[in-house]
Amino acid sequence: MSNPDFIKQASSLGTKLGFRKRLNSEDKLWVGADFGWAVYKEYFPYQTYPVSGNQSVSTDLYDYSYNYSLSANIDYFFLPMDKIFVPYAGLGVGGAYDKFAQYWNIYSYSGSSWGLMVRPEAGFLLGMGKTHPGAQSGLSL
Repeated sequence: MSNPDFIKQASSLGTKLGFRKRLNSEDKLWVGADFGWAVYKEYFPYQTYPVSGNQSVSTDLYDYSYNYSLSANIDYFFLPMDKIFVPYAGLGVGGAYDKFAQYWNIYSYSGSSWGLMVRPEAGFLLGMGKTHPGAQSGLSL
């Protein structure tokens, strides 16, 4: 979202890895870290582009955006972890690195930037299966 005019297509190439550690014995407050990366690309078919004056170049183009993030996180769970449905809210703060590149034939141009990342988060955990503590005694919402 840092430059939506550069690439307009969504991507499924990327992931987020995270680690959390419980801070208290009630399973309500957790801290951790996340690392994420994603690659977005868009192809532009062969056409002629004006360069300057009466000069032009004919080529096909690829725009790429490489995105990396690293954050420290804190999460608060509103119900005990032995429930089947556990809502939570969290906040991540860290850094984000973006590289924008354009490739045409054997040439390329790129630029990059660093920025502060603040990521609020809200969601829920849904326990499933025989090993979930709430499954031993039935539904425990």
